[in-house]
This record gives sequence, C-alpha cells and structure tokens, in this order.
Amino acid sequence: MVAGLRDWTLDSDTKGFDVREIIDEIVGELTKSDREAVRMLYAYYDCENIIALRAGRAAYNPLGNLSREELAEELESPKHLPKAVANVIRKYADAEGEENEGVDISISFEKALWTAYYD
Repeated sequence: MVAGLRDWTLDSDTKGFDVREIIDEIVGELTKSDREAVRMLYAYYDCENIIALRAGRAAYNPLGNLSREELAEELESPKHLPKAVANVIRKYADAEGEENEGVDISISFEKALWTAYYD
C-alpha cells in the first residue's frame, strides 16, 4: 500500500501536506472491510472531539471521521459512530432509558466513552 502512494516531500517549497487528503486517498483504494477498520482507527479522534464538544470546549481535531456539525448531530442521535460508542452517548443522554443496559453510568462520560471505544 505504501509503495502505491504518491511521493510527498517536505522541502523548502512545501510547508506541509494535507493529512486528510492522504487518508482519503488511501481509503479510496481499500476494500469495504479495510475501510471500516481505518474508520474505526480514526474514530479515536471522533471520541476526542465528542468529549470536547460535550464539555463545551472549542477544541476539534480534523483527523476524525466526522465534522463538527456531524458530531453535534451524533450527540443528539448517534448513527455514524461505532455501536459501543453510540450506546454510551445514548445512555448518558437518557440514563433512565431501558436501551443500552450494558453501559455503566457510575463512571465519568469520558471514561465510559474511551472504554467503549477500546472494547
């Protein structure tokens, strides 16, 4: 895969490169299951962004799969996040709901979200 990528150089004329562009190029060449695996890896940044958004911080890492606007929508009704992460968001939004029974809300939202992501 790496040998098939374009050459990027960081010389005096180039001040950097667009990481999102590189990721999109790589993902475009992958099989469906491999794309899902890459999306799962970058869901880490979505979790970071959700925690920041929920805490009212302006921090945003563009390496996530979702834009700021999509993240705000996901906090209301998760549809594009990994299932376990979405379950945590739903449970913390409605602690009394019967849905997502396996989520432990006795721990902080942040810890529950990271636990779900890593599980």
